[in-house]
Amino acid sequence: MSKLDDELAKDENLWRMWREEGVTENTLLAVDFYFYAVNRDAAEQIADFLDKCGLAKVEIKSTRLFLILRSWEISGVEEGTWSLEKLQDRSRRYVRLAEIWNATYDGCGALIDPAKI
Repeated sequence: MSKLDDELAKDENLWRMWREEGVTENTLLAVDFYFYAVNRDAAEQIADFLDKCGLAKVEIKSTRLFLILRSWEISGVEEGTWSLEKLQDRSRRYVRLAEIWNATYDGCGALIDPAKI
């Protein structure tokens, strides 16, 4: 199974769970997207792309592996209404972005406030 196939299957499960929580295609959600890079330039390029796509709260966080190895966690938030198709479209885009920059797309998630549904 390819990375993309794996992400698309995860999206189906995530959408199913959201639906069980009462999320519909009219529910506004802030969805967080996550990446991991071992190269600072790659992290900055990914963050720049996310920013140009209109994601909010785009951040790069430096982490240390052992004492000398450094890596970067990149995240961004996209707010709006969602569907399985939109979720999978983002996965296709972001898996490809990660491949271009030799990074890892770590998927997405959202905190669902039942009071807002």
